[in-house]
Amino acid sequence: MRFSFVLLLAVLGCFLLAQESGAATGTTTTVAATTTVASTATTTVAPSTATTTVASSTSDTTTASSSSSGSNSAAARRRRRRRRLARQRQRRERQRQRQTQRLRNRIQNQRRVINELRG
Repeated sequence: MRFSFVLLLAVLGCFLLAQESGAATGTTTTVAATTTVASTATTTVAPSTATTTVASSTSDTTTASSSSSGSNSAAARRRRRRRRLARQRQRRERQRQRQTQRLRNRIQNQRRVINELRG
Protein backbone atom coordinates (compact mmCIF):
# COMPACT_ATOMS: atom_id res chain seq x y z
CA MET A 1 0.00 0.00 0.00
CA ARG A 2 2.87 2.39 0.82
CA PHE A 3 4.55 1.55 -2.48
CA SER A 4 1.41 2.32 -4.47
CA PHE A 5 0.87 5.57 -2.54
CA VAL A 6 4.42 6.72 -3.23
CA LEU A 7 4.05 5.68 -6.84
CA LEU A 8 0.76 7.61 -7.08
CA LEU A 9 2.45 10.73 -5.73
CA ALA A 10 5.33 10.34 -8.18
CA VAL A 11 2.96 9.93 -11.14
CA LEU A 12 0.88 12.92 -10.06
CA GLY A 13 4.06 14.97 -9.67
CA CYS A 14 5.09 14.06 -13.21
CA PHE A 15 1.61 14.92 -14.42
CA LEU A 16 1.71 18.37 -12.78
CA LEU A 17 5.18 19.03 -14.16
CA ALA A 18 4.03 18.11 -17.67
CA GLN A 19 0.92 20.24 -17.29
CA GLU A 20 2.91 23.30 -16.15
CA SER A 21 5.40 22.99 -18.98
CA GLY A 22 2.53 22.63 -21.46
CA ALA A 23 0.81 25.75 -20.09
CA ALA A 24 4.07 27.70 -20.37
CA THR A 25 4.44 26.87 -24.05
CA GLY A 26 0.74 27.18 -24.89
CA THR A 27 0.35 23.56 -25.93
CA THR A 28 -1.94 20.79 -24.81
CA THR A 29 -0.24 18.12 -22.72
CA THR A 30 -1.64 14.79 -21.61
CA VAL A 31 -0.09 12.25 -19.32
CA ALA A 32 -1.80 8.91 -18.81
CA ALA A 33 -0.16 6.47 -16.40
CA THR A 34 -1.28 3.04 -15.25
CA THR A 35 0.60 1.45 -12.36
CA THR A 36 0.09 -1.79 -10.43
CA VAL A 37 1.87 -3.16 -7.38
CA ALA A 38 3.76 -5.57 -9.62
CA SER A 39 5.97 -2.58 -10.63
CA THR A 40 4.55 -2.23 -14.13
CA ALA A 41 4.20 1.39 -15.21
CA THR A 42 3.12 2.85 -18.54
CA THR A 43 3.22 6.55 -19.37
CA THR A 44 1.72 7.93 -22.56
CA VAL A 45 1.69 11.51 -23.81
CA ALA A 46 -1.07 12.36 -26.29
CA PRO A 47 -2.95 15.58 -27.24
CA SER A 48 -6.20 14.99 -25.33
CA THR A 49 -7.34 14.86 -21.70
CA ALA A 50 -4.99 13.63 -19.00
CA THR A 51 -5.86 10.56 -16.95
CA THR A 52 -3.85 9.04 -14.13
CA THR A 53 -4.91 5.67 -12.72
CA VAL A 54 -3.16 3.79 -9.93
CA ALA A 55 -4.32 0.33 -8.81
CA SER A 56 -2.93 -1.50 -5.77
CA SER A 57 -3.28 -5.06 -4.62
CA THR A 58 -6.35 -4.11 -2.57
CA SER A 59 -8.13 -2.93 -5.74
CA ASP A 60 -8.06 0.75 -4.84
CA THR A 61 -8.34 2.83 -8.00
CA THR A 62 -7.92 6.60 -8.31
CA THR A 63 -8.57 8.57 -11.49
CA ALA A 64 -7.77 12.25 -12.09
CA SER A 65 -8.55 14.11 -15.31
CA SER A 66 -7.40 17.50 -16.47
CA SER A 67 -6.81 19.42 -19.70
CA SER A 68 -4.53 22.36 -20.41
CA SER A 69 -5.22 24.28 -23.60
CA GLY A 70 -2.70 27.06 -23.10
CA SER A 71 -5.44 29.70 -23.22
CA ASN A 72 -4.38 30.97 -19.81
CA SER A 73 -0.96 31.91 -21.10
CA ALA A 74 -2.51 33.58 -24.16
CA ALA A 75 -4.85 35.55 -21.91
CA ALA A 76 -1.90 36.52 -19.72
CA ARG A 77 0.01 37.71 -22.79
CA ARG A 78 -3.01 39.80 -23.86
CA ARG A 79 -3.29 41.32 -20.38
CA ARG A 80 0.43 42.12 -20.29
CA ARG A 81 0.21 43.72 -23.74
CA ARG A 82 -2.84 45.81 -22.78
CA ARG A 83 -1.09 47.01 -19.62
CA ARG A 84 2.10 47.84 -21.53
CA LEU A 85 0.15 49.81 -24.13
CA ALA A 86 -1.78 51.63 -21.38
CA ARG A 87 1.51 52.57 -19.67
CA GLN A 88 2.85 53.88 -22.99
CA ARG A 89 -0.30 55.96 -23.54
CA GLN A 90 -0.05 57.40 -20.03
CA ARG A 91 3.64 58.19 -20.53
CA ARG A 92 2.93 59.98 -23.82
CA GLU A 93 0.09 61.91 -22.20
CA ARG A 94 2.33 63.03 -19.31
CA GLN A 95 5.04 64.08 -21.79
CA ARG A 96 2.48 66.06 -23.78
CA GLN A 97 1.23 67.78 -20.62
CA ARG A 98 4.79 68.66 -19.55
CA GLN A 99 5.55 70.05 -23.01
CA THR A 100 2.35 72.10 -22.96
CA GLN A 101 3.20 73.45 -19.50
CA ARG A 102 6.73 74.36 -20.62
CA LEU A 103 5.31 76.27 -23.59
CA ARG A 104 2.84 78.11 -21.35
CA ASN A 105 5.63 79.04 -18.96
CA ARG A 106 7.78 80.24 -21.84
CA ILE A 107 4.98 82.39 -23.24
CA GLN A 108 4.28 83.79 -19.77
CA ASN A 109 7.97 84.67 -19.30
CA GLN A 110 8.12 86.30 -22.73
CA ARG A 111 5.02 88.42 -21.94
CA ARG A 112 6.55 89.44 -18.61
CA VAL A 113 9.80 90.49 -20.34
CA ILE A 114 7.86 92.39 -23.00
CA ASN A 115 5.79 94.20 -20.36
CA GLU A 116 8.96 95.11 -18.41
CA LEU A 117 10.58 96.50 -21.56
CA ARG A 118 7.42 98.53 -22.36
CA GLY A 119 7.15 99.66 -18.92
